[in-house]
Amino acid sequence: MLRGKDVVVEYRGGLKALWKASFQIPGNKVTCLMGPNASGKTTLLRAVARLVEYRGSILIDGLEASRMPLAVLSKILSYGSPTSVSTSLSLRVREILEMALYPLKNIDVEKAVEEASMELDITMLLDRYVGELSSGELQRVVIASALVKNPRYLLLDEPDAHVDVGFKPVLSRVLRRRAASSTIVVATHDPVFASCTCDHVIVLRSGSIVFEGGFDELLENLGVLEETYGVGFTVSNAPNGRRIILPYY
Repeated sequence: MLRGKDVVVEYRGGLKALWKASFQIPGNKVTCLMGPNASGKTTLLRAVARLVEYRGSILIDGLEASRMPLAVLSKILSYGSPTSVSTSLSLRVREILEMALYPLKNIDVEKAVEEASMELDITMLLDRYVGELSSGELQRVVIASALVKNPRYLLLDEPDAHVDVGFKPVLSRVLRRRAASSTIVVATHDPVFASCTCDHVIVLRSGSIVFEGGFDELLENLGVLEETYGVGFTVSNAPNGRRIILPYY
């Protein structure tokens, strides 16, 4: 389980990107972070991954994240974002996935790469250079590089961005399946993707958490989303029985 207590991230000039954020992310579930641009979603993920300094407390398996050796943290946690893989690198996709396995010992690298690439349907891209990929293809590689080592904690920043609508159900199923062995936290701007994927939701606004609870609880509190985004929301019943949150404007 991931727990945060009064987490503050402050940037140069006194900008508070995250302010006294307290959260409790359940284990073996998919948690979605929702909120407008600059609301603190990415900052929260980066604080948990120790990519930015923070005040307050973040506990990972009961241990303070800021005191965990990076060698230990890198074995149990993966962070993937649109900037995780630079297209300026003269590397093939296969090499990117192999590099992501570096923290682990005694692992069948070839098997791990094959499994991750098949799961994200990027097998045909393995020998391509990352600079040759479309934005959607690159996003799949970013996701694969984050989950290739089967981390206990998987943090993904907008994994559903840049990909086509046909891939989103695939990604949703992958994340829900992976939640059997991983605690997953995903930042997203898409309420439909969140509706189809997430068990738990955290809504942020201006660096503060304004809602945290199960997805069903959010369905009963659409006013939180309406106040956060400034648009209306409604709930639609999909043919598969899933209740979907939709914006209207």
